[in-house]
Amino acid sequence: MPNIAQPPQNRGLTAIAGAMALIVILLIVQIWLLSAALESFLAGSLQAAMPAAVFSGVLFLICLGLYIFVDRVDAEVRLSRRSTRTVKGADNSVIKQQP
Repeated sequence: MPNIAQPPQNRGLTAIAGAMALIVILLIVQIWLLSAALESFLAGSLQAAMPAAVFSGVLFLICLGLYIFVDRVDAEVRLSRRSTRTVKGADNSVIKQQP
């Protein structure tokens, strides 16, 4: 059975891609919810506008948390790339060395 463990850089990039996809979906939902809340408010129905506005704020906080997660993972990936050097061997093969 082949070893399918990913190096830290690939795992970090996979986590970033997943989090960014989730952020895009949440922002689309938030824009839709905010426009529905504004339409409801302008129609004079505060009963529907206030919960929608509060939930939109919650979605904003979730997206902010995901952004902080992406920022930390990106910093870890950059740090791990910096700590691993690649050296070309005599036969042009790539050798990774730790400092």
